[in-house]
Amino acid sequence: MPITTIRLKESVLNHLKDDNKIKTMLSFNLNKSYPTITKWIREDSDQLTLASALKTISEYLDIPVDELTECRNIN
Repeated sequence: MPITTIRLKESVLNHLKDDNKIKTMLSFNLNKSYPTITKWIREDSDQLTLASALKTISEYLDIPVDELTECRNIN
């Protein structure tokens, strides 16, 4: 039976990879270092689906929170 997890949509993740301003905002709002945020984005970390991260991403991209994530099966 596959395990399902919630992750950012690929389109959102790709936007984050190329945008230094949102990385800086996430770093500030989550009280984490810029390299940590960059690592989370690179590794598609579930830390990016925490409420505070989603709120920051939603406000910056002007996309409702419920449209930022998707369910994925992991093996």
